[in-house]
Amino acid sequence: MGRGRINNVSGILSSDFYDKGIKHFNLISRTLIKNAPHLRRDRFLELGPGGTLLNGFMLTHGGWREYYAVDAFPSEVWSKYPQHLYHHYINSLRKKNDRYSANKILRTSMQSKGPLFYFSNGGVHGEGFASKVKNNSVDFIYSWGVLEHIENPKDIFDRCFSLLKSKGCSLHVIDFHPHTWHRFYKTHYFLVIPDWLWYLMYNKRGFINRLRASAYLNYAKSAGFSIKILKKEYSKSDISGYRKNFQKKFKKLKANDILTDRIYMLLTKP
Repeated sequence: MGRGRINNVSGILSSDFYDKGIKHFNLISRTLIKNAPHLRRDRFLELGPGGTLLNGFMLTHGGWREYYAVDAFPSEVWSKYPQHLYHHYINSLRKKNDRYSANKILRTSMQSKGPLFYFSNGGVHGEGFASKVKNNSVDFIYSWGVLEHIENPKDIFDRCFSLLKSKGCSLHVIDFHPHTWHRFYKTHYFLVIPDWLWYLMYNKRGFINRLRASAYLNYAKSAGFSIKILKKEYSKSDISGYRKNFQKKFKKLKANDILTDRIYMLLTKP
């Protein structure tokens, strides 16, 4: 299961069924019911679905008219293992009519007739996606664990703002934790490394871009979004002994900003 095949799945059916489907479906459903009950369930866009369209499959079967997904690295979302996940969902449905409608969604989507559409090249700037989805046509945009891997997230916020309809929403879960660096005692030592060296180490590998939470909040605001919900989770790491060695742009940040591990950010377009 290489990057060019199925991205970011464990290969364990029960684990992936929750991690790639139920977790996202439940978060989106709760968020909409509580914060945007007015929103039409018309067109949904997910950034970086992670190897399977299970979330979109559940959303469209749950009432959304269309689901679009874009990736930076192509993944075989209709291959054998993702289909195991889709059929696991179908088989979990108790009513015959529900199983029939879910099977129809799967069949027509695999024939490129929708309601699930997948674009694996160029992300939101790809020609295929741009020809299908115009500005001011999307009701809801979603990502989990994606924007921290984007080299220029400001551009993504600007593009998302253009794609959303007026009163549309965008929900992003962004993980700032040090990823593989968490194995080290000095978990945030990666902020000591100069930009030129970091670029050589991780350029084009989809690794974290090192931006902290405040940068994403500023990008969202500069794009024109209003921040409706902001929930933060913090690391308990002690950075006092080596913070003085951080690169200048990180050294001047507040400790809470540096230690923010994750944010849940719900944005609205006026």
